[in-house]
Amino acid sequence: MRQILIFCFLLVFPAVIRAEKTLKVACVGNSITYGAGIAGRENNSYPAQLQQLLGGGYRVENFGHNGATAASWGDYPYTDMPEFERSKEFAPDIVLLKLGTNDTRPQNWRGAEPFAAELGRLADTYRNLPSHPQVIVLTPVRCFLTEEGTISPQKIAGEVRPAVEKLACERGLGIINLFNLFGDRWDATLMPDRCILRPSCGDDRTQGGRLPARREKGTEAFVRAGRGYGFLFPRIPGI
Repeated sequence: MRQILIFCFLLVFPAVIRAEKTLKVACVGNSITYGAGIAGRENNSYPAQLQQLLGGGYRVENFGHNGATAASWGDYPYTDMPEFERSKEFAPDIVLLKLGTNDTRPQNWRGAEPFAAELGRLADTYRNLPSHPQVIVLTPVRCFLTEEGTISPQKIAGEVRPAVEKLACERGLGIINLFNLFGDRWDATLMPDRCILRPSCGDDRTQGGRLPARREKGTEAFVRAGRGYGFLFPRIPGI
């Protein structure tokens, strides 16, 4: 089932990458990347669906870890996780880097600048690998949690997102803005827990495997915006 988040990742690959070899894509992140809570995670997480849609010219691997933070002082620092070492050993050509949501928890947050510095160090670690991958950072998805003492929608919107955008500009990284893609109102069909966008295994809400028309229009707008930044968008059936 082609889900909204899968489309976003499929649509953005830098134009500089032209190769005959199989391109290796490392999906680095937290529970959204890992696929926590998804039935049949091995086949239905976004990296797994991305592999299915891209086909044999790409090899996509899931290096997500539940609760991971960019910050080395966080409760689950990504650099302390076994997935971090495995992702480097993978020698990727492309790295999709999505961290920051869990950094906004009260025990993890020290401000936008320290967060950006940690994310930047992680991006540089990947860029300095012998494979010299293209690193693409992803802004967090908008969060709609209302309770206090957990992931902060305010910090995601006002601090993390601008910090990721600034980092991408300063370091020359690719960037995918997921924050605005799904509007400013909570949609229970996309975010049943108000914060984590989880691809589903398929139901009638996706209209037989196609996105609802209102989501397709948003995706098209995202494609046009990405083209303005010089990204290459492969032809994906149905888009």
